[in-house]
Amino acid sequence: LTVGWARDVPERQRTMRATLDWSYELLSEDEKALFRHLSVFAGGFTLESVEAIGTTPDMVTADVLELLGRLVEQSLVTAETGGGDERYGMLEPVRQYARDLLGARGEAPEAQRRHAHYFLVLAERARSELRRPRQVQWLETLERENANLRAAMGWSLDEDFETASRLGWALWGFWVLRDHQREGYQLARALLARDIPAAMRPRAVFTACITAWTQGDLDAVESYSAEALESSRRSGDDLCAAYALWAMGVVAMNRGDHAKATSCLQESLSIFDRMDEEGMGPMARFWLGTAAFTQGAQDRAVALFEEALEMARKRGDRIATYSTLFNLARVALAGGENAEADRMLREAVALSAEVGPRANVAYLLEGLAAAAEALGEFERSARLIGEAEGLLLTV
Repeated sequence: LTVGWARDVPERQRTMRATLDWSYELLSEDEKALFRHLSVFAGGFTLESVEAIGTTPDMVTADVLELLGRLVEQSLVTAETGGGDERYGMLEPVRQYARDLLGARGEAPEAQRRHAHYFLVLAERARSELRRPRQVQWLETLERENANLRAAMGWSLDEDFETASRLGWALWGFWVLRDHQREGYQLARALLARDIPAAMRPRAVFTACITAWTQGDLDAVESYSAEALESSRRSGDDLCAAYALWAMGVVAMNRGDHAKATSCLQESLSIFDRMDEEGMGPMARFWLGTAAFTQGAQDRAVALFEEALEMARKRGDRIATYSTLFNLARVALAGGENAEADRMLREAVALSAEVGPRANVAYLLEGLAAAAEALGEFERSARLIGEAEGLLLTV
């Protein structure tokens, strides 16, 4: 790698390369192998991920921490302690140097495959946790690993379309909640341009559908949801069909077609309940209640909202809880129960601030401002409106 190093490269870069060459040659063979393989990570890594990805067949897992420690001592790897967990990383010039070595030895394809598989497993585990009590911790885990997840998705879009499809399905909730909606939509559309296995296409289409919703593109949502429903039914993917029906119902409600909205949402709810899809039972009831409330059927709406809220609290699902509290507060305000509306919206704002997205926090602040105004607290109402508007500017 050092032979033929360009003579016109700046002296600073030649010195850095020489220093890295010298440091690398001081390493043992196991240390060299680990150093090369660590270059597949982006944005840092944990000991657990190193043990899964950064080792070679002839390494003993128990030796990994010791090897990693030596690389830290050589200043080839950085170490940080935060939140009780040790996290490691590489300065970008060092990582690029190690990446060159990995490629030169023909080790990159297998290392990247293992990297993508590891983060696919992480993403799919996280998906099942995002509507449970530890949803905040899992969202924070995904945020810390977002650079690795992005790298895994990028590699999969070129090399493994099934993995890319599964990653998209696992990550769309994270993208929506943590304000990565635009990136998620771009990745989803890039995925649809690939030759996806037929069995995976319904979920890939729905990933594009839900991320299009976050961009306010109702026409795209309508088109994608219809395609997702058709392909789901053709492939026998009942769960994806339920999500597609749910999206079709929400779009229909936004179009003012309450009959279609109620029909689609009711059908989606029956499938979600049958398949015990956590989180979506309460959310389907929330949207059904919203359709009923919009049509003036307040008693039915309240019954659906209260059922959704009970389910959400039982599951520890902050997302469905704050969504339902918002609508119950709307009902309370309409009935002149201003103090009760204020109480519910205060709780909803606190919950939404924990999980996101920022736009939802802003809308809840606007609701809280309306409750404050109804209570005659005009200064607080104005302050809350200002906070909401400021937050929306960051979305």
